[in-house]
Amino acid sequence: MKPEEITKKIKPSVKANKNFSKIFCIGLNKTGTTTLAATLEIYGYSIPNQMNQEMEISKQTYFGNYQPLKEFVNKYDAFQDLPFSIDNYYIVADSLFPNSKFILTERDPEEWYKSLIKYDTKKYNIDNIKNIKEEDLENKFFYLFEDYRKLTMQKYISKVENNKIVYHWNLIYDKETYINYYIQRNDQIKKYFSNRANDLLILDLSKEKNTEKLCNFLNIPIKFKFDFPHLNATKDE
Repeated sequence: MKPEEITKKIKPSVKANKNFSKIFCIGLNKTGTTTLAATLEIYGYSIPNQMNQEMEISKQTYFGNYQPLKEFVNKYDAFQDLPFSIDNYYIVADSLFPNSKFILTERDPEEWYKSLIKYDTKKYNIDNIKNIKEEDLENKFFYLFEDYRKLTMQKYISKVENNKIVYHWNLIYDKETYINYYIQRNDQIKKYFSNRANDLLILDLSKEKNTEKLCNFLNIPIKFKFDFPHLNATKDE
């Protein structure tokens, strides 16, 4: 059965059993977020175009202007990727949209890092990640806006020193720095939701065969479970 046929069959029941506000997929990029988004679409949840989402709300969100985010989120059911997939913007989403569901996708940190490097190396035609400098993020890493990629990547290498934010550009793509960021962010998310088990689902899609846990979490009748599509995110994106 084709995905659209499955959606037509199960969407009425999924909609009738919906007992929450929004769904936010808050795992870092390259943790199966593309697969999760496709799965949610099969269940009939509306998800915005990724590039449109980033153009309309990411940059504003980074600078603390949450009104565009609030207006944009009101139009759809579920969200993944930036800005929700980085830093603590899950807290912003949680504050603006009470009674929402949050899904943290995770994978082995080493595998996550390898996937990230592989994707960026291909997308931005990088010969050697060790040679990337701050100016390269402005001149060679164009995506959506002139400084957008830089604004996103600086979150991995920022530190507070003497009460000021300092960006260590020499740590761009540094393995230890990135993996520490990955682990610490996941730990912070788990701590934040530690007393709200019904609001956070943690999924390692490399280990999950079907959507049974997702169905239980989203109050979808278990008879509508199916195998995850496991898309090749690097290829599809």
